[in-house]
Amino acid sequence: MNHIYKKIKDIRLSKGYTQEEMAAKLKMTQSNYARLERGLTQVTFERLEELAEVFTMSVDAIINFEEQTDFKEDAKYYYTELQKALKKIATLQTEAEERDHDLSDITKIQELENHIKTLKAQLKNKDVEIERITKEKDNVIDLKNQIIEVQKMALEVYKNKPN
Repeated sequence: MNHIYKKIKDIRLSKGYTQEEMAAKLKMTQSNYARLERGLTQVTFERLEELAEVFTMSVDAIINFEEQTDFKEDAKYYYTELQKALKKIATLQTEAEERDHDLSDITKIQELENHIKTLKAQLKNKDVEIERITKEKDNVIDLKNQIIEVQKMALEVYKNKPN
């Protein structure tokens, strides 16, 4: 891994990046990046992954980089990135289908809520009708009681009437 620093510099140069550009992409100062290329800073695996992202190549391709690379490693990198993108697309499609299903459920719930409102309105109308019938019944009972009273009074008059 002693030659990794030279490989990083060679890749940077072959890609046409300056140290300043690399430092900005890696969110570090130019002097720290220069120390990395000179081997004064240890390269961690995480840093190699960041470099691979910037160089658009795999960590493997960085480690095995030679000046005359035939870009098979770059193709592997892009293929891996494509596979990741396809997985992400599949995940997003699944999420979209779940949302569509959820929206369908929401529509069904709204339809049920509307049906419940209709039933409540019908029930209220029935309650009003029951109240009206109850009042009518009470009026009929009152009338019947009045008729009975009149009949009682008529019977009393008839009993008390001289022959």
